[in-house]
Parts: sequence; C-alpha cells; structure tokens
Amino acid sequence: MNRILPLLLLTLAATSLMAQGTIVGKSSYDVQTNNGTKNRIRVYDDGSVSAIWTGSTDYAVGTTWPDRGMFYNHSDGVTWGAVPAARVEANKTGFGELMQVEDHEVIVAHDGIDMRLYANSSIGSNDWTELGGSGPGGMTGFWPMADCPAGTDDIYVIHANANPPTALYFSRSDDGGNSWSVLNYTLPLLDAAYGMPGMNTGLTTAAETYQIKVHGADVYVLFGIPNSDLVLLHSDNYGNDGSWERQVLIDFPFDEYTGTVQTDIDLDGITDTVDTHDGYHDMIMEDDGILHVFSGYTRLYSDAGAFSYTYNYNAWGIWHWMTGMPSAELIDTRLDWINDECDNDAEAGLGAYRFTYRYSSNTTSPGAAWDPLTGRIYLLYTMQIEYTDIYDDPLNLSAQSRRDIFGMYSDDDGTTWTKPANLTMGAELDEENFFLFLNEKVVGGKVHAIWQQDELPGSAAGEADPIDTNYIRYATWDAEAFAVTLPTADFTYTSDLSLFNFTDGSSDNFPCYYWDFGDGETSDFVNPSHIYDTGGSYEVCLTVSNPYGSDTYCETVTVPGAPETSFTWSGDPDVSFTDLTLNEPTYWSWNFGDGSTSTEQNPVHSYAFNGAYNVCLTTSNALGSDTYCATVSIGNAIGAPVADFTYTITGLAIELTDISSNAPDTWSWNFGDGTTSADQDPSHTYAAAGTYNICLTVTNAVGGDTECKSVSTANAVTELVSFIQVFPNPTAGLVTVSWEGTNPELLQLYDGQGRLVDVSAVLSANGAVLNMQPLASGVYQLQLIAGNEQAIISLIRE
Repeated sequence: MNRILPLLLLTLAATSLMAQGTIVGKSSYDVQTNNGTKNRIRVYDDGSVSAIWTGSTDYAVGTTWPDRGMFYNHSDGVTWGAVPAARVEANKTGFGELMQVEDHEVIVAHDGIDMRLYANSSIGSNDWTELGGSGPGGMTGFWPMADCPAGTDDIYVIHANANPPTALYFSRSDDGGNSWSVLNYTLPLLDAAYGMPGMNTGLTTAAETYQIKVHGADVYVLFGIPNSDLVLLHSDNYGNDGSWERQVLIDFPFDEYTGTVQTDIDLDGITDTVDTHDGYHDMIMEDDGILHVFSGYTRLYSDAGAFSYTYNYNAWGIWHWMTGMPSAELIDTRLDWINDECDNDAEAGLGAYRFTYRYSSNTTSPGAAWDPLTGRIYLLYTMQIEYTDIYDDPLNLSAQSRRDIFGMYSDDDGTTWTKPANLTMGAELDEENFFLFLNEKVVGGKVHAIWQQDELPGSAAGEADPIDTNYIRYATWDAEAFAVTLPTADFTYTSDLSLFNFTDGSSDNFPCYYWDFGDGETSDFVNPSHIYDTGGSYEVCLTVSNPYGSDTYCETVTVPGAPETSFTWSGDPDVSFTDLTLNEPTYWSWNFGDGSTSTEQNPVHSYAFNGAYNVCLTTSNALGSDTYCATVSIGNAIGAPVADFTYTITGLAIELTDISSNAPDTWSWNFGDGTTSADQDPSHTYAAAGTYNICLTVTNAVGGDTECKSVSTANAVTELVSFIQVFPNPTAGLVTVSWEGTNPELLQLYDGQGRLVDVSAVLSANGAVLNMQPLASGVYQLQLIAGNEQAIISLIRE
C-alpha cells in the first residue's frame, strides 16, 4: 500500500531531526533489556549526565559479541564525550544498571554466571575499578535491577537466579558493593502457593519482568509475567527475611496459568480474552516515598484443548498504580497516528508480525519521570506506527511496524493525562525507536531519556536480524514538547446559483474530510462541489481530524432559488426597462404588449402609438421561472406622419413647403408634369402654364401618408398689370392690392390647402381691398386672371 503522509506529519517533519536527539553511543549488539525499563541514565543537579548501555563493536556474522559489556559516556551538561569504543568491565557482561553511590557511580551487570560491579572515583570519570562484592562469591544469576537511595552507599539488587529463571533473588550491600549483608535471597510470595506460574512457562520467560525501589527502610519489588498477577512485594525492614508482604496490582483470573486451560472467566463455555500486562514495567518514587508503577497492557486467551495461550495484540494502554490505590488502572493510549483510510482505526496499517521484543504490546516499554517542583508525572512509551514496515505492505506476514516515542503527563497523580505527543517523529523516516530509559526525576524543567535507535524493529540477537549499527540517543523535552496541535477546520466557497464549489483551508489535519451540506447530502472529497435542489439557507459544516481530536467549521450559505420577477421603467414613448428580479435569473423574455419582444436584461423599447400596454417579463434560472406584468401608459408617441404642404407660385415657378406632422423622415414629391423630388421643401418651374396635380408622400418608421393639391401656373403678367403692390402684408384685417395697367377680369383667393376661399373684396379702377379678418391665420394665394394670363400673389393672414 502506498502511504499518503498527512499534512500534519509533513508540517512536523522539519522538527524530527531535533526530536531524534544526540548520538552518545553505538553498538552492534541490539538488546538493551528483555522486558522492563532499567536505570541507564543519571542526571545530576549541576546539569551533567551519565549514560550506559549494553554495547559491542563486533559486527561479525554469527558473532557471540565477545567484547560485549557496559559502555559509558558522560556529558558536562553541554558536551558529551567521544563515543566510547570499549566496555567498562574486564569481562564480557550485559544488561547492567547505573547507580549514584554517594559521590561516585557504580555499574552492576551480569557476566552469564555472576554479577560484576564496577565503580569510578567520581561522577563522570572513566577510571573504573571492580568492587569487592563483584564476581564469584557474590551475587549469581542474570539481569540485575538495582537501586541506591540518595545519600547512602546501600545497594539493593534483584536478579533472576538462572537462565531460564526459577526464582527471583534479592541482595543488599551496605558498603557500596564491596560486601553483601543479604546475598542471593529467594524472594517469597512468588510461588505456586500464591497462584504464580513458573517463571519460565509457555511463551514467557521472567527476564527483567521486575523492578526495585527503596525509600528508607521500605523496599519495593514489582514482579509479573503476562500469565500471572502483577505483584508488588513490600518490606518495611530493608528487605530482611520475614518482613515481606504482598499486594496484587493486576489480578490475573487464573492461578498457575500455563495456557492449557480455556480462558472462560464467566464459565459460559465461550473463550474470554484476559486483560493483563506485557512484562514491560517501570517504577518511580517521589521524595516522600509515594510509589508509581507503570506497565504495558496486553491481552491473551486460550481455547479449549490448546497447549498454550495466544496474545491478542489489539490492545492499547499503559497500566498505572500509585501508593494508596487498590489496583492498577488503565491509561488509554489508543491513537490512530496515520489515518490514511479515514476510518479512525488504529490497528489498520500495523504490521502483521507482532511478536517483536518478546510479547510487547502496541504501546509498551513505559518510562516515567516525576517533577519535584510541580508534582507533575511524565509518562513516555513506545508505540507502533502504521505503514512503516519495510515491505510497504502491513499484511505481509513478516511485516513489522517501526516505533516512535510518545509522551504525556498528569498533574493530578495520574487521574487524567494529556493527549500523547510524538516526541521522536522517526518511524516514518525509517527509524526504529525502542529500549527507552528515563531519569526518574525531571531536572532543569526537562525530561531526560536515552534509547536505542536503528533501522529495523526487533533485534539481531533475538530474531537474527542483520547485524547493523544501533545508536544510543539522548534527548530532553520540556513541557512545551508535550503540547499537541489540534486541527483547525476552515473553508471558502464560490457559487453560481445552486452550484457551490468548496475549497478546504484547514490546517494540522489528516487528509480525511467530512462535509455536511445541510440538505442531507455529504462528501468526503477535499474540495467538493455541490448542487442544491431548492433555494434557501443551508448550514455547511466541514469536520477534520488529526490524532488528537477533531474540529468542525460551519458557514451558512444562501441558495437563491427560483427567480422572483420584477421591473421598473421610465420614458415616453422611448421606454427604458430595468430588471429588478431577485435570485439571479439567467434568462429574460420581455413582451412589450405591442407585438414586440426582447431577451435583453434591460431593454429599451419605442412605442409608435399612444395607449396602455400590458408589459410582461418572464425570468428563469436553474431552479425555476417566474412572470411579472405591469401596465405601461404611452402618451407621447409620434405615430405615422400626416402629409401636408403649402406653395407659392410666381409665373411658372412654384416654391413648395412641407408642413407634414409626426416627423416624417422621407419625402417624395410628384409635380404632376412627370417630374419628382425627394427634397423636403423643393422648388420647381413648369414648362408651360396650366393646372397641375402635385402629390407629396411622406414616411417614417411608423408608416406613411400622401397629400395631393391642384395648382395653376401662368405666364408673366406684365401685359396684365405693369405693377402690383400689396399692403399691409401680413395683415390681420384689410389688405389693399393696387396695380397699373389693365384691370384683371378675375380675383380668386386660395388657402394653404388649395381650396377656394370666399373673401369680401371692393374693386376700384386700379385696385381692390380684401377683408382678411374673417379668415384663419395662414398663407393664402391671390390669383389675378386676365384672358390667358394670370398672376399669383401670396397673402399672409396673421
């Protein structure tokens, strides 16, 4: 399976190298403990630090690591010494413990038969010498766990009597390891009489499944293998015989259990899975003697007829007990660190092969530190990380998941704990982090730890993995390192009617998205699009998560719905229409009530005639349509033109003046003699005197009209009259017309329409007086006729 690193992990990758700490040692031997945590680091008040580990520089294939022993390095608080190339002891040893004994340090380790003790002259020095209580004649057995109370030279040691073990020994030196007041004492209360199975049964060997802590005269020994109770032994007399008592911290429901009996707790015939511990223990003690116990959580079961029990690795948690509690309580450590499947399944992606580091659980190898200034308890442990096996296929039966170190803390004596923070961030960089050892107190406001880091889970010594370099790393973490980042959900969107396009803007989250669009529809896309069926307001919510929690961000979006049509207008007869429709229409259809239409949003329409028009607008979008109608009144329409004209005749010449109404924009004149004109006000000269029918046709965008008039022309009237004088002209009443020469036979007056007008006239010898007062204002034509000759004079009635 190809993994997609969550954004959260990518943003934290830059800090991973810092989290990996400082390399203080190297080793080709890669088993630092068989189970429980060990005293491998000491931090002093001046800031200096000492560390030991089981080491070797031998890389031979099939090696027995002949140079194996306890390697030592020291820091003055600023700089570590060079990586050591040789062990402290003269003999091959391993699985040692480091103690401060007054003003110097002591290392105790086994050599395969006896325990070896070496001391330096002062803290940090490399002048190691073997102590008198070391080697033959002293402690015998394997895998020591030791403690030396502060300010004393009393050394307390527990160790397995043999390999494989059958008993747990206790020894005490009152002089810094030079001699033994109690030597190889078999601890009581751990045998079959108390329901305990043998220390080497089935899948379990009691190698380092124990711890020891001392406060004054009180000696505490913790012991438990997965198929037994987790038991705390207590002596109130320095561990002397007869002073021991027993408390069960985790009760295994079957006595002397070896796996051959079905785990049917409630006797219903159905196999039950038993909650137990995985043998990885740690104990720390506060200055006032308050004791804290931590142990990895696992589960096992055995079906009827089975020869042994089986581990159920679907178990997450660390047991915690402290002084005064009746039994241990479980701290939940389940964490889906890589949620590629977006199913919040912490098991998905873990390698199929789980029998790594004996019977370690998903979260195991606890190490704790107590802060004497604040009372805070820090808990660190290792956790398998999904999709980190070398095959990139967790279903491969050989797939083993790499581990990172996680940490949390409690400010209320373990009642509540913070969310676990990944302190190393190395598993996804192909680094395995295991064998974690802490200084049991916070110094300088920091948790101090060393651990082993290599490339592959498991070990060469235990699983025949390839021999390679294993690094011993040292790191410190202050309180801020345990702060976790919660995700922040956020998004933006764009819309087009009912179509919404959402863009994720979240941070510190898995690539897992849950969108709720508020209409019953959802999506798990990063940047989804959604179409709403109906208009309205919808609350859209995006939920994102990371290993530490989830966050939801919501916004209300408004979907416009079907249009709600409306419009306004202005103008007469040229009307401008303005669309006021709501809900974002995409189509407009206008009917102007006069047979004309438009699909513009805001059209302009000109009406030809006055009247009331029913104007309707229909709009539509993806969600529907709507129609709105209104009455538009027109009172200033021009209409089709009405043709009319006047004229003035002088002899054979005529001047024509267009007086058509309703704004014609074309003119077509027919002068009645076969000639035409398109001028508005043309002039024309006839070839001969006579009566002609003149027609004017005018048009505009609305229509057209024709007006015809009969006019008469004459030759010059110089023989008729030699001189004509008209006054006053214009007139509002009487007008005098005088002439010289022959009197005209006929005087006729025509109005502007060419109609003969009845007018009162008084003739005299050389003139006439016409009364124009009764006539309407306008231009009139006075025709004087003498024989075949005529003259036409224009008179204007004001």
